[in-house]
Amino acid sequence: MTGPVRQSGGKRRLDFVVIGVQKGGTTSLWQYLRGHPQVAMPDHKEAPILCAREDRIPGLLTDLVESELGDAPPEAKLGKVAAHYMMGRGSVDIESIVDRIDEMLPGVNLIALLRDPIERAISHYRMSVRRGLESRPFEQVVDEELAPRRLQVARSRPTETNSYLAQGEYGRVLGIYRRRLPAEQILVEMSADLEAAPGAVLDRVLAHIGLQPGYRPTGLDVRHHRGGTRSRLDAEALEQLEAFMAEQVWPLLCDRAERARKAFEFFLQTWNVAPDEDRPPLSSAKRRRLEAHYRADAERLESLDLRAPWIAGWDAQAA
Repeated sequence: MTGPVRQSGGKRRLDFVVIGVQKGGTTSLWQYLRGHPQVAMPDHKEAPILCAREDRIPGLLTDLVESELGDAPPEAKLGKVAAHYMMGRGSVDIESIVDRIDEMLPGVNLIALLRDPIERAISHYRMSVRRGLESRPFEQVVDEELAPRRLQVARSRPTETNSYLAQGEYGRVLGIYRRRLPAEQILVEMSADLEAAPGAVLDRVLAHIGLQPGYRPTGLDVRHHRGGTRSRLDAEALEQLEAFMAEQVWPLLCDRAERARKAFEFFLQTWNVAPDEDRPPLSSAKRRRLEAHYRADAERLESLDLRAPWIAGWDAQAA
C-alpha cells in the first residue's frame, strides 16, 4: 500500500477516498471507518471536490484537510467518501476525474463498492422520486435511458436523473481507472459482501489504507441507510426544522457552525427517509433488456480480473 500522501511543503493530503458507487453501501462504510481511532473523516459526506471548477480544487482540498480534518493526530489516515467519482458530475466525466486524482492526489488509496447494477439503478431512482427530482415511471426510464444517444450523454454529462443506468457500467468506469492508475491503487469490494460479512470487508479496507485489520466498530451489523420513496417529515415540518436550526442553533456555534451544519444536513438527508419495500414495476421484458446491457459490461469487468457476482444470481432466478 502507498504511504501517507503529502502536499508540497509537508502539508497533509488525503490518504484514501471511497469513490463509490452511489447507492452501493458507501454510507455504511463511512460510518464503520470514521469511528476508527487512526482514521479521520469529515462528519458528513461532503460534495465531490474533484468535480468542482478546476482552479478551485487545490483550495477546496486544502480547506478540507485543514478545516475539517486539521485536529486529526499526525499518524491518522485522512479520508473521505465521494460517490460521484464513479459517476461524474455535469461536464466533469470519469476521464476528467481520474486525471484530477492522478494529478492532485497522486498515490491516494481508492476503494470502490459495486452493487448489482439493476438493484442500484432502482435504489437511485427511488431516491430521486423521494427528492422530487423524478416523475417518470421506472419502465419509461429504462426505455429512454437505454437509448444509445441518451447513454452517451449520461456518460459524458451525468446528472442525478440521467445516470441511473450509466452508473452501473462498472467495467467501463473501472476500465478508465485501470488505464491511468496502477491496479493495486484501487480496492474493489462488493456491496453484498459488505452486508453479509462486513468485518471481512472492513479488514481488507483497513489493510488497503495501511492499517491493521481487526477493528470492529459498534453497530457493524446495522444497516445505516435504507432506501424509500417517501420522507419521514412533510415539507412544512422540514422547513420549520431548518428555520429553527438557522435561527437558534448555528449562530451559537460560531467558528464550528459550518462543520456542524454540514454534518446535520447529511444526517437529516439520510434519516429523513421512510423505509419501504415498494419497488417500481419492472416487467420481465424490461428486466431482460437491462440484464443484456449489464452482461456486456460484466465482460469488461471480468477482463480486469474483477467479479460480477450478480450475473450468477440472475441466471439462478431464470433457471
